[in-house]
Amino acid sequence: MTKTFVFTKKRLDSLTNNGAARDVYHDAKVQGLQLRVSSTGRKTFISRPSLDGKPIMVTHGIYPNTTIEQARNKTIKAFNNCSDGVNPNQVKKNKQTKFTALGDVMSDYIKVKHKLKPKTVSDYQGLFNIFLLDWEHLELTKITQKMVQERHLQIGKKSPYRANATMRLLRALYNFADGYYEDLNGELIALPNPVRQISKFNNWYKEKPRTNTIQPNDLKKWFDAISNLSSHNNNLIRNNVSSTVSDLLMFILFTGLRKSEALGLLWEDVDFENAHFTVKATKNNSDLNLPLTTFTTDLLFKRKMITESQYVFTGSDGVQQLDNPYKQIKKVNEGSGVKFTMHDLRRTFTTIASSLEIQLHVVQFLTNHSPTDVTLKHYYRPSIETLRKPMQQINDYILEKINVTS
Repeated sequence: MTKTFVFTKKRLDSLTNNGAARDVYHDAKVQGLQLRVSSTGRKTFISRPSLDGKPIMVTHGIYPNTTIEQARNKTIKAFNNCSDGVNPNQVKKNKQTKFTALGDVMSDYIKVKHKLKPKTVSDYQGLFNIFLLDWEHLELTKITQKMVQERHLQIGKKSPYRANATMRLLRALYNFADGYYEDLNGELIALPNPVRQISKFNNWYKEKPRTNTIQPNDLKKWFDAISNLSSHNNNLIRNNVSSTVSDLLMFILFTGLRKSEALGLLWEDVDFENAHFTVKATKNNSDLNLPLTTFTTDLLFKRKMITESQYVFTGSDGVQQLDNPYKQIKKVNEGSGVKFTMHDLRRTFTTIASSLEIQLHVVQFLTNHSPTDVTLKHYYRPSIETLRKPMQQINDYILEKINVTS
C-alpha cells in the first residue's frame, strides 16, 4: 500500500494495521503530517518537526475524534512553534492543565459538538448551572462515584426526570473527555466514568412515559383561565407578557407545535396572504410548512399589530423571544384546575386528531414526525392545501369545546 497520499476520511477509515507493531502513513497535502496505525487499530496523527536541530515527536490527536483538517492545522502550528524556538509539546502541556476541570470540559463539549441544536445546548447549560455548577472548578478525577450517587439522589427527591437528565449529561461529558484529551504521547487520557455505577447497580429512576392530555370536557375551563391570564395584574409590562403567554399557549394547542418551535417563530416566516407559516430548525432538521386556520390567522394578525420584534412571541422587553412561561402556566393550572405542560398541549392536539379519525401519516406530517412508512417518509410530501382541511377540523373541534366561533 502506498505510504504517501492525500488524507481523506474515506481513505483513513479503510486503513488497517498490516501486522506490524505500527504502520505509518504520510499526508501528501501537508508536509510532515503522519498517521500512525497501531497493532490494535488505533490511528494517531503525529509529526516530527525539528527543535534546535533535533527532531521531536508531536502528537495531534486520535482519528476520527481529531479530524484531518484539525490535524493539518495542528501540524502547521507545531512546525511554526519549532521555527520560533518553542516546544509545541510544552504548549500543549500548558493547555492540558486548563482542561481538567468539569466547567472547561462543558465549554469544550458545547464548542466541539457544533451540531447540537440551540435548544439542546440551552437545556444542557440549564442542567449544568442548576445542578452541577458547584463542581465547575473540580478536576474530573476529583469527582467520585459516591459524590455522583449522592447528587443523583438529591436531585431525584424533587425531580427523577431531571436527576436522570443531569447524570446523562455528566456521563456524556466524561465520555467526551475520554475521547478528546490526550497525554504527551498521543494516548487518550483514561478517565474512569463515575456515572457508570448508576447503570451497574440499576439505580436510574424509572421514567414513566408522559401521556397527559387536556380532556375534552376540561378545554373550556382551560381556555377561560388562559383568557383571564392578563386580568389579574395591573402592571402593563406583566400584562403584555401574560397576553403573549395566553396567545402562545393557544397557538401551540391549535397547531400542535413543539414549545421550541413556537417560541422561535419569526414574522418573516408567517405568510398571511397565502395563509401558512414555516417553522425552521425543527427537531428532525427539516422545515415544516403548515396552514393557518381562521382562528390562528386572527390570533397572529392581532399580535402583528402590537409588536415590532422579529419574534412572534416576545418577552417583557418586546424584542427578544419569550422565555419559558412557568409562572403563567402555574396560574392557569391553579385557575382552571387543569394540570398541563406545554408539551401536553401538543399531545392533546394529536389525541384530538386521532379521535377525528384523521389518517396517521397526515397527523405525523402536521406534527413533523417522520412517517413510519418508508415510502411515505422518502417520497410523499403533502401540500399545504392537503393539510389545511385536517388542520381546520382539529381547530373546529377545539373551538366547539370552548364555545368559541371562528
